[in-house]
Amino acid sequence: MVGLALIGTACTGAGKQTSTGEIDEDAIPVGAQTYTVDVDVPSPEGQKLQASVFLPVSLSVMPGDTVVFENRSTEAPHTVTFLPKDAPPPEPYPLVTKTGTANPLLFAPCYTATAPAAGAEACPEAPAAVPPVYAGTGFWSSGALAPTTAAGAPHSVSLTVAPNIEPGSYNYTCALHPKMSGVLDVVASADLRRSTAATAKKAQRQRRAVLAGAAQLAEPAVNGAVVNAGWGDATFAVNKFSPAEVRAKAGQTVTWKATSFEPHTVTFESPFLTPDDPGVLTPGGTKAGARYSGGFAHSGLVGPQPRFAGATFSLLFAKPGTYSYVCVLHPGMAGQVVVTD
Repeated sequence: MVGLALIGTACTGAGKQTSTGEIDEDAIPVGAQTYTVDVDVPSPEGQKLQASVFLPVSLSVMPGDTVVFENRSTEAPHTVTFLPKDAPPPEPYPLVTKTGTANPLLFAPCYTATAPAAGAEACPEAPAAVPPVYAGTGFWSSGALAPTTAAGAPHSVSLTVAPNIEPGSYNYTCALHPKMSGVLDVVASADLRRSTAATAKKAQRQRRAVLAGAAQLAEPAVNGAVVNAGWGDATFAVNKFSPAEVRAKAGQTVTWKATSFEPHTVTFESPFLTPDDPGVLTPGGTKAGARYSGGFAHSGLVGPQPRFAGATFSLLFAKPGTYSYVCVLHPGMAGQVVVTD
């Protein structure tokens, strides 16, 4: 499992060594520091777990410090998004544009002096080549940080706290998962910060608490030809189909329902190679509710309303056979329908 060590700069703020060679976690950080905030947690083997958390949840920094946000998730992309204090929450920004593509306002970097209007489908300014310093104002958004399982995509973003920023608390969120939030506390004195070693232990404690909470999740029961497309609560999502195998009679309808905040697809005979392929976000092939006996059938995004168009997807299975399907968004999330006479 990937560790949650927070890396400091080469200066003494990482914690001075004692005479025994141990790190003094209570040492006052000296000079500009580089902290790391973990975005989500790596899923324990086989659990396909994602968590809407930033660790540590709150972090004290000074002007001139740098914070590296690292997506540790094996399951999902996330963003680091700071909004102006008078801006609406991220919910007014659609995930999918009217043309059926991922909204670049959310999925691509966007740094503007004011918040985009509700319903915006693009960043009002061309993205900067390098993230600008964060001065506590405007809209500062990393774009999607890919999960660790996605090759060739950015997994982290660095934020440098501007020298002229006002002390205070600055809230940020994941624009893709709006209930996921953290706090950057800008302080005026070095003795109000913690060393990077102490911050690392704080994040590790919080990670243990997160995983303990996730362990309490119960797989929801279903009756008949019904499948849960994932499950979870306001913090945790398990990206599995439950049950993984559902049995039905020929002529019977099978229904998938969204039971967590994370969207999924139900895709038979998928032509898609990655979640970024055209057509992933919108329905295709055999339509929902229609008779199905093989071929391409794709739900598009199935997720809780009102953010997603539909919370269920169904197909009527016309003839006996075993029909395998996947969620295109979460590699390894798969199931099958076994149809008998």
